[in-house]
Amino acid sequence: MTGEILVAVEHRQGALSPASLETIAAAIELKGDTDRSIAVAVIAEKPDDFVAQVSKAGVDE
Repeated sequence: MTGEILVAVEHRQGALSPASLETIAAAIELKGDTDRSIAVAVIAEKPDDFVAQVSKAGVDE
């Protein structure tokens, strides 16, 4: 199966919500051994501030 998994995450005062981190983990599990890619979207004034928090093994962009 091909395609992209898009995860939209939320934050408050500079920290991702625990539910957002759980959703990223679920997407990585869903991806499994497929050739799907995972993209994480952070809607924020400075989304680059969250790169380290969402850069997990299995997340492509």
